[in-house]
Amino acid sequence: MEHIRHLTQHAAIEEAARKKTVYLRHLLYSLYIFAALAVLGTIINYLLLQIEPQIAFLMTVGNLLFLPVAEEIGSNVHIPLAVNVFFHMTGLCLLVYMIGALMGFIMEGEASKLLEETKLKRRVEKMSDHFIICGFGRLGSSVAKHLVNKNLTVTIIEINAAQVEHGRKQGFAVIHGDSCDRDVLMLAGISRAKGLIAALGEDSKNILLILTARELNYKLRIIAKANHPDLLLPMKAAGADETILPYTTAAILISDRILQAT
Repeated sequence: MEHIRHLTQHAAIEEAARKKTVYLRHLLYSLYIFAALAVLGTIINYLLLQIEPQIAFLMTVGNLLFLPVAEEIGSNVHIPLAVNVFFHMTGLCLLVYMIGALMGFIMEGEASKLLEETKLKRRVEKMSDHFIICGFGRLGSSVAKHLVNKNLTVTIIEINAAQVEHGRKQGFAVIHGDSCDRDVLMLAGISRAKGLIAALGEDSKNILLILTARELNYKLRIIAKANHPDLLLPMKAAGADETILPYTTAAILISDRILQAT
């Protein structure tokens, strides 16, 4: 039953994306038609009224958009009634068509986002004994891939929209939000989680994250990244079980490897 629901949600997301593409195509078609009508009207006005091309163009656009261009430019020529009515009616129909396509594009985009967020929320709700990675930068993404390769369940919190999209395309459950926000941590299932990796770019934010996470789940195992050695003890005091200096750790590993080679 869950498998069927998952397939249904996936199909709904794909359908919303397909409709969004269709509406975008219609919007582009309407712009092409508008441009073609502007060219056609310019030619007709130029030939019928014997006026300058730029004046003919402005009068055509004015007709299509119901703008009093002739009065604004001080033109004393009058467009034939049949031509006037044709371009007025065509412009009105085209405007309605464009608004409909634009609204459809916007609404389908919002529907697609809503479906994707609902799917993500249900996916995270099923998780337990999982690991929460806060920050999907170079360190966070590497940790996520390593844990997944070990068949462990991971959810990620990332505030940067581009990184969120990048992570989701890779198949990760990525929540878009502030890792220090209690509600976002609860959405990530912190009360059911086994561990948390604080891999944010700023040490001050990692300390705030540790304090908040420890308050929400006192049994949680927390590993924190520190950029400065002076903040290792404050992070421990805030509630981190372990703190790591990535560059120092990498330097020691590289040194050991080079010594083994010699």
